[in-house]
Amino acid sequence: DEEMGENKSALADKLRQSLIIDRNIRMADRIEAKMKDAPGTSFYFAVGSLHYPGPQGILKLLEAKGMKLT
Repeated sequence: DEEMGENKSALADKLRQSLIIDRNIRMADRIEAKMKDAPGTSFYFAVGSLHYPGPQGILKLLEAKGMKLT
């Protein structure tokens, strides 16, 4: 924290954007594409727990694409 000084918050925001949010968007897009390419097929997708919650989490992104999650 001391080494990052005033830039700590900006760096943390960039890391969160890159490592979580941007990845969530890519993963949701890939999941959607995979399911559209093989309708009726069952899939198992494993992702880390940090990628599930929140308005920019994979679950909300997939719901926004019209998928019903159970």
